[in-house]
Amino acid sequence: MAWIDNTRIFAIFAVIILHVSGRIVVESDLGSTYWWYGNVYDSLVRWCVPVFVMISGALLLDPGKHESVSTFYKKRVAKILIPIVCWSILYLCWSYTTGILNGHEPSIEKMVRNCFQGTPYYHMWFLYMIIGLYMFTPFLRIIIAHSTMKNLKILIILMFVFSIASSFYAKFIPSSKPLFLNMFLPYLAYFLIGYYIRKDTRLFSKALLCAVFMIATASTVLGCYYISITYGFSNGLYFYDYFSITVVPMSISLMYLLKSWAVPIVNDKVATKTASLVLGIYLVHPLVIAISYHFNVTTNFSPLFSIPIISIYIFVISLLISWAISQVPYLRRTI
Repeated sequence: MAWIDNTRIFAIFAVIILHVSGRIVVESDLGSTYWWYGNVYDSLVRWCVPVFVMISGALLLDPGKHESVSTFYKKRVAKILIPIVCWSILYLCWSYTTGILNGHEPSIEKMVRNCFQGTPYYHMWFLYMIIGLYMFTPFLRIIIAHSTMKNLKILIILMFVFSIASSFYAKFIPSSKPLFLNMFLPYLAYFLIGYYIRKDTRLFSKALLCAVFMIATASTVLGCYYISITYGFSNGLYFYDYFSITVVPMSISLMYLLKSWAVPIVNDKVATKTASLVLGIYLVHPLVIAISYHFNVTTNFSPLFSIPIISIYIFVISLLISWAISQVPYLRRTI
């Protein structure tokens, strides 16, 4: 499906913009011109992870796929566990080596703890979280097969209510980090609504969807600033959370918009090939960012232009590296 390929490509590019702009948000003075540019770009792409989860739900939750639980698990083990193990080891080695070179040797205990929390490196949490969604997919298919669209909508709404409330509570009443096995639970809402959107035959006004997206984005931008200057920057980051009251409608409205875009980017062949390399791009792009910053390929000039320019550069390099890995018989299994 062209819209699925388009969505995956847009989502991975949005992830790169998120990581490039996020550095400016964290390192710039709150309220400065640089900070505002970073905040706008960061807020604009906060839908990227929810949309990735929705794509997974759209593709995997079809109850018409007749396969046993064991067959499903066997297919997913190779696709997710091999990349997780290989890239976790690589990023742990990278963190340890760069830590030593920078004069502060990382604690082995902390690195092991990070793995149990699903964060051997800052972006790896997504793959650890996906494990939980995959584990429950065969059983969610059964629920969907015996549910009407109306009942499924009620279930999704209830799950979002609990996820949004949990996100708010966790941000303003923080506690210790959970084991990674629990990370997937809130994302079940996005997982299910991805399937729901794929099957939904209603045609919403594009003007309405765009309005929801723009209002949600503006609310994220302004909400982050207002809460940051009033209650502190860490609390302001609530609006960046994937279950904040602004990111949820932003993500859902954009998913509906992208569903209506049936024309492939460039052409079917290019879109399909690029979409097949999205996992590789996701896995490798933090290394490209780190090495690029080491060689002063940074956003030091105006972020209005530098953020998209650097993001395109990171995307292209990561795409080429992923393509090269995909050409090597044994290495291609890692992406």
